[in-house]
Amino acid sequence: MNTKGFTLIELISVIAILAILGAVLAPRIPGYQARAKRSRFQHSARNILHAVQAYNSDKPERVSLNVVSTEKVIDSDKVSDIMSLAVNAESSVAIIKEQGETYDKLKDLTLGQLIGVANSNFSLDSDESIDESTIVEGSINDY
Repeated sequence: MNTKGFTLIELISVIAILAILGAVLAPRIPGYQARAKRSRFQHSARNILHAVQAYNSDKPERVSLNVVSTEKVIDSDKVSDIMSLAVNAESSVAIIKEQGETYDKLKDLTLGQLIGVANSNFSLDSDESIDESTIVEGSINDY
C-alpha cells in the first residue's frame, strides 16, 4: 500500500512548529514597527533640513546701522511656515511634499525641534507620534 501525501502526524507537527515560531516572533513585531516609524521621522526631518540649508545658502544677511536683517530661516520658525513661505515658494515644483502622515506630525515643530528629530534626540508617544517634551533642540548653525 503505497500512498502519496502527508500523514496526520506530519501535518500536526508542522502546524505545531509554525505556532511556536509565531509565538516567538509576534512580540517583536511592534518593536520593529516603532523603530521603522522613528527612522521615517528622522529621514523626513533630514530631508527638510537639507532643503532649508539649500534655501539659506542663497540668502545673505544684511548688516546696516547695527541692525541685522535676514531672509534666512531661523530656529524658531515653524516647519509648515518654512515649507510654504520659503523653501517650496522658491521653485515652481514643491521640493518637500506638504502632505502625508509623517509631514503632518512634523509640521507643527520649530526648526530647532526638527533638528533634534533629525539627530535622533526624541522619543515616541504611545500613539507613535513624536513626544515634543522629549525633543532636545538644536540649531541650524550647528547642523
